[in-house]
Amino acid sequence: MAGVYSERGLTGLTRFGGLIYEEWLKELQGSRGAKVYKEMRDNDAIIGSFLFAIEMLIRKVSWRAEASNTTPEAIEQAKFIESCLADMKMTWNDIVSEILSFLTFGWSLMEICYKIRDGAKSSYDDYKIGWAKWGIRAQETLTEWIYNSDNELTGMKQMAAPDYIERIIPIEKSLLFRTRSNKENK
Repeated sequence: MAGVYSERGLTGLTRFGGLIYEEWLKELQGSRGAKVYKEMRDNDAIIGSFLFAIEMLIRKVSWRAEASNTTPEAIEQAKFIESCLADMKMTWNDIVSEILSFLTFGWSLMEICYKIRDGAKSSYDDYKIGWAKWGIRAQETLTEWIYNSDNELTGMKQMAAPDYIERIIPIEKSLLFRTRSNKENK
C-alpha cells in the first residue's frame, strides 16, 4: 500500500551542490548572476526606472489584515496582525521595498525575527509574541540552498559582511518571495 502514497518522480530542477542551474547563460548563474542583476538594476537607466516605477506603485497600495470571518476572535486576530506589522523595527513600506528585490533577482528571502511585546522593545505591553522584524537576507549573500533527502527546501546558507561567517536560515523561520514557480525552483 505504501507505493500508492509515496512520491516516485522528481521535479527535474537542475540542482547541484546547493545551487540551481536553470539559467541558460552561465554569466547569470549563482553569485555571478546576482552581481549582474544588481549591476543592471543600479546602472541601467531603463531597467532601474522600470523597477522604481513598479515599486512606487506597489508601495502606494493600502495594506490591511482582514478577518477570516465575522466572529469576534477572527476580528481580534486581524487587529493583532495589524498591530504586529506596525510594531516592527522597519516601516511596512520599507519592508515591502526589501521584498520587492525579488523583481530584480527572481526571489527574496526575509528572516522572521520575533520579540516579546513587553513595552520595552515594543509599543505594546501585552506580553504576546510579535515580530521584531522581517530581515532581508540579500540575494548576493546566498552560498547555497539546503535540501533534505526528500528534495524539500529546508533553508538558505549565506555568508555576509561584516564577519563573513557562514549562517543557515531555516525555511521555517523564513518568508520566501519569488516572481514565479517553475519546477519548484526557489
